[in-house]
Parts: sequence; C-alpha cells; structure tokens
Amino acid sequence: MNPYLYIYYFRNLRFNYDEVIKTKRLLPIIDPFIIFRQPKLNFRNRSLVIDNIYQEDEEFRDSLNPYLAFFNTTQSSFELEKITSVLDIGCSTGHLISLIKNEYPKINVKGIEYFEFHLTNSPENIKNNIYIDDIRTDLDEKYASDLVICTEVAEHIEPRALTNFINNLNKLTNKYLIMTWSSSYPDVYGPPQHVSSINYQTYNKLMKKSGFKINSEISNKFITKSKEYEHFNYWWRESLLVFEKTS
Repeated sequence: MNPYLYIYYFRNLRFNYDEVIKTKRLLPIIDPFIIFRQPKLNFRNRSLVIDNIYQEDEEFRDSLNPYLAFFNTTQSSFELEKITSVLDIGCSTGHLISLIKNEYPKINVKGIEYFEFHLTNSPENIKNNIYIDDIRTDLDEKYASDLVICTEVAEHIEPRALTNFINNLNKLTNKYLIMTWSSSYPDVYGPPQHVSSINYQTYNKLMKKSGFKINSEISNKFITKSKEYEHFNYWWRESLLVFEKTS
C-alpha cells in the first residue's frame, strides 16, 4: 500500500473509538484512488465538507422506476397497513415516500435530506414532509418512525460522524430498519463520495453491536421479491438487510 495513502486515511478517515471497539478495525475499506479524485476532499477537524462533492446536475433523480421497484418490493415484504410511520433517511427528491403516501395515505411519511435542491425538485404531495437536516449531527426524536429506510447513505458518512449516524438510526427506528452499506468505491473517474465503505461482515457486526438484529425472514423475502422488478438497482441488493431494533 502507498504509505501516503495510509497516512491520509489515518489522519482524515479513521474510525472513532466506538467503531474500532465494535468492529476491531481502524479504517474503512481504502479507496486507492481517493487522493487523486476530483474535487479534492476537504476536512475540518476530520469532519468532511460535502457541499462541493455533490452537484445538483449529477444528483438529481428524475426517473421514478427504481423507486417504484423499491416501493413494490417493500409493499410485498411488509404489511404496510400495520405501519403508522415511515422515515426515509437520505430521501433525495422524495419519490419513495411520495409513492407510499399516495398508496397509504394514513401512514405518516417523513424524509430527511441534506441538500435543498432535492426538496425543490420533490413531488408536491410531500414537499412539507421533507426536512433539511444533517444525519451526521444529533437529530431530534420527532423523526422517529416504525419503519426507517436508509439506503446509499452509510458509505457517504465520514468515519468521524459514524457514531452520531448510528446513534441516530437507533434513536429514530421504532421497529424496522431497511439499510444498505456499500463495500465498494466509484470507478477511477468518479468523485470521492464513498468514504466509509465496509464489508458485509463488518457492517453486520457493527449494527448488531449498535442495538439491531437482522430479521432474516424479511431480509430474504425482500431480496427475493426485488428480483421480480427489472428496475430495482442491483447494488441495493448487494448489502440490503432488514433489521429490527433490539435496544
């Protein structure tokens, strides 16, 4: 390994004490291209400044198809009529919670998103249900929901903020958590967005020691059902798990 790369990770992207104890790892999976990617990562006391690495023209999600596939899979895997509230963390333009609200108007849907441009581009029926907030900070319990969805988020959270992030997941999940955590990084020309990638075993161990257990029955059902939908993003399937809160 490039010694400079190791030093770069140790200085900027090492795990907090809590995550080291729980995973027995000091660093996430190392992206060998991270120091060459553009734009360059900018840190303030190991906190990542993210505004310049996520651009509206690249992040805007105009296609409904993947979200419709995810919604159909969720509907087939859970008894949504028994769910009273759903929270989508990192909800982007809110397509998923919009679909849930249209089909299940009694469910209280909420979305948390960092970027204002996603709220601006969101469907009219859920503009008042999306909150601009930072999952890396201590969040208010007003977001707590029976079912929490957090996909394509964890690997984007810098290691210094993972303790807050995981504590928020525990605090805001009343019953179920649908989650992914990528073990990969972008191709060589992609922006430096995956800063906390971990493998499946580490992800499982970390969540288990953070107050969650895998619901194998629903997880397996979810994965199986997802294969029926052409537009279900395959990379969701690679690490998707359904957890239940234990503490």
